Amino acid sequence: MWKYYGRSRPTFAEKTTGDEESVWDYPRPPKIERVFVDIIVKIDEVIISQSPEAFKVSETASPPTYYIKAENVSIENFVKHSGSSYCEWKGVATHWKLKSKSSVGVVGWSYDNPNEPYHYLKDCFAFYPAKLNCFLENERVRPQPGKFYGGWVTNNIKGPVKGALGTEGW
Repeated sequence: MWKYYGRSRPTFAEKTTGDEESVWDYPRPPKIERVFVDIIVKIDEVIISQSPEAFKVSETASPPTYYIKAENVSIENFVKHSGSSYCEWKGVATHWKLKSKSSVGVVGWSYDNPNEPYHYLKDCFAFYPAKLNCFLENERVRPQPGKFYGGWVTNNIKGPVKGALGTEGW
């Protein structure tokens, strides 16, 4: 079913210039890299994570997802959710909710025992920009379309990105 693996852009891919990145150049399976970027995650105006670095995971057709080391996350603000999900590459994800606003639902996830080569993600958290206020280098991140994915859309990301209705076959 999957047609694209980051080896060539489809005809409908947006053009890039300068420092822009096309989600169609990202590989499948996803690439993981350590990046030194300023990240802030807030609930309302309360900072719940602030970090000068993260692990960036980039996969064909999706904007990158950023994983922040637990030491840079105010873990006391979170409680494990009873549900989980499975990534064919990274393994079983633990879901997290906010203690103070559990009605918001799952706001992030982590991997207790990620598959290789994603072992770097152990003790890291990723957050949904649709549920929290996420900032990358002072830019407010926009959420990836759909309710399932957690990619971070910024001004330098070119798509279209998967998640919207009609993109299931990408």
